[in-house]
This record gives sequence, structure tokens and C-alpha cells, in this order.
Amino acid sequence: MIMKKISLVFFVVLLFFSNCYAQKTIGETEFKHIVDYANCWYLMTFIEKNDNGKPYIQNTYNKSVKPILQKAKIENLNNAPSYDEIIKLFPKGTNEIALGLAEKINDRKIKYNSFTDDKSLIESLKTTAWENIDLNQVASIILDSINSKFNIQIGENQILDQENIGMESIQTSTPLVIQDEQIREFLMQYKNLQKDFNVFRWIVYALIFIILLLIIFLFIKRKIFSQNKEMKLRSFIKEVVLNSREITNRLSSPDNNNGSNLRMYEDKLNALERKIGGMQEILTKIQKNPKVNEVNKNDSESNKEINIEKSEIKFFRSKNGKTLQEELFSDSNASFKVLNIKNNEANFEYCGGVVNLDFFDGVCSFENNPADVPNKTRINTVGQGTVKKDNNNNWVVDKPAKIKFI
Repeated sequence: MIMKKISLVFFVVLLFFSNCYAQKTIGETEFKHIVDYANCWYLMTFIEKNDNGKPYIQNTYNKSVKPILQKAKIENLNNAPSYDEIIKLFPKGTNEIALGLAEKINDRKIKYNSFTDDKSLIESLKTTAWENIDLNQVASIILDSINSKFNIQIGENQILDQENIGMESIQTSTPLVIQDEQIREFLMQYKNLQKDFNVFRWIVYALIFIILLLIIFLFIKRKIFSQNKEMKLRSFIKEVVLNSREITNRLSSPDNNNGSNLRMYEDKLNALERKIGGMQEILTKIQKNPKVNEVNKNDSESNKEINIEKSEIKFFRSKNGKTLQEELFSDSNASFKVLNIKNNEANFEYCGGVVNLDFFDGVCSFENNPADVPNKTRINTVGQGTVKKDNNNNWVVDKPAKIKFI
């Protein structure tokens, strides 16, 4: 009887160890993409902590470097920039400390074969600090996101270790007294916990689905209400016009034998409908943009001129060589302003902040020597340049603008 119970305990221990046995399921190519993902977020965190307040952060880094690094998403690891692409974002001889961190993390790709399971493989990416900059917080975020994507349970091994210790103490205890009912109860509790977790997960999924349906329903309802309101307005105005006593009298006059008056009023009615449509568009714009209400209604002609003038101005965030790139809707975060557009030619100005001098290569010339202004606060355009459209419909600098450092 005792031997039978010992065999049962031994079987349960083997069962738990077989469930806990860890394997490495992440391939080498996939691991390299994971390293690139982690590298981008470590690098962004280090630069923003270590170089906070430096002039290049606001202009060069935020506009040219950070958008590339932010392509690293846990949902699609293939989009993460590689180490070779990262080092090309920084001019030679700059940000050596940050690039040293990127190189150190990238070297972990060659250690793939040193690990036998996914958990230790991912834990090898943990970096707590670099050059006295604390990276613990971003390290936790990176590792949690990777573990979540690959369904790696962090605390599972620790729990099983405690259970194994308990089993070992039972095996070495004398005399050995383990009841079959206790083992079955333990297994039943373990299964119930798994079921509870699955139920909770499906409840969360159901709540998310219901919320999405509610948002879609409210959107459709608002759209239908808006369309019905517009149709009622048009029908009301049509009915008023058609029932007008003046129109009825004119149509019934003796001079209307050839039907010319009828056609004339039909034309006027169609023109009135077009005006109604224009009025409805204006009302819609006023509802979406409260600032339109502040404009005087008697100044409609001047408003048209202002809108035309605004439509002839374009803003761009950055440039590649002499080509202006990243068109914006406003001057916020813009570096270049294109104006006086005539067909495929226009003038342009620099409208950004103080940046590195090499940023202006091919697009701007200097009126004064930047070295003579040690504490630069802004840059003014003192002479407009010209741009032309190329075959790809891009604006390319034809004549550089002249700028002055102040």
C-alpha cells in the first residue's frame, strides 16, 4: 500500500515537471527582430534622458530620428529598424555614447545559441542602466511586451519551484502519509484556477466587443440624424418656394402660354437649391469649427480672399537634399513655408527654430557668420528662395533662401 502511494506521488511530480519543461520556440531570425525592437526603445529613452534640453533634440532628433525609431512596434517586429539603419540616422562623430549603447544591445544577437528556453533568451535583453542613466523602467516595459506577445509566463516557474520544494519535503518526511483525496483535491484546484482565468479573459474580450459595437451604433445614429436633418431643411424650403403666392400668380398669368415662365422659375428653383446646398456646407463647417462664428457675416468676400491666400501656402517639416518633405497642415513644427505658388514655381522661407548648420546644406545660405552668434535664439529669413516641382510632384529648391542667425 505504501509503495503504491509513493508511486502515485512520483507520477504527480513527473507530471508537473513535464508541464514546466521549457523549450526555445523563438527562431534566430525572429530573435534578431526582437533585439532591433528593444534597441530602438532603449536608444530613444537614453537620448531623451541624457540629452534633454540640447538644441538638436527639438529639431533634428524629434523631426528626423525619433519618427524612424518609433516604427519599432511589438505588433510587427519586421518593421523595427536594424542597427545598420540606426547608425545612419546620426551624423558621423555625434551621439557616440548613445550609439555605444545601440552597439552593445545589437551584439546580443550572436548569443542566441547560448540559451535553451524562451524565458532566459528574453531576459538576456534586460538593460538596467547606461552611463549613469537608469533604464529599469523601459526595460520592464520592453520585456513585458515581448513576453505578452509570445505568451511567456513570468511567474510560472517560481510557483512550480515552490511546489517542487513541497514535494521534496514530502518525499523525505518519515513516515510518508499522503492520501489519494488530497492529491485529487490539489489537481482539482489547479484546474479550477485555469478555468477561472479563461472565463475572465473571455469576459474582457466580450466587454471590448460590446464597447466597439456601441461606438459604431452611436456613429451611425449621428450620421443618419444629420442626413435626415439636411433632407428636412431642403424639403421645407422647397415647399415654401413652390407654395409661394407670387409664383402661383405669375404661372397662372395669360402671358404663360408658351411655358417660358415655367422654365424660368424651374431654373431659379434649381439655382436656389444649389445655394441651399452651399448654405448647408457652411453650416456644417461652422458646427465643426467654432472659430468660424467669430468672423463677421458681412465680410464674406474678404473671407474668400483670406481662404485663397491660405490655400496657396504649404508647410513642410524636413528635407532630403534639396527636396522638401513631410507636408503639414499648419506651421506647427514646420521648417519650411512655400508661398506665392504659381503653377510649378513658388517662393519659400525657413520658418523653423535653431538647428545644426548642416541641416541647411543646399537650401539656405547665411547672411551672417553663425559662429559670431554664440547664443542663438532664432533664425530669420532675410531673402526668399525659389522652389520648383519635379516629375514626382515634389518641391525642389532651385534658389536657396538667405537666413540670418539672431
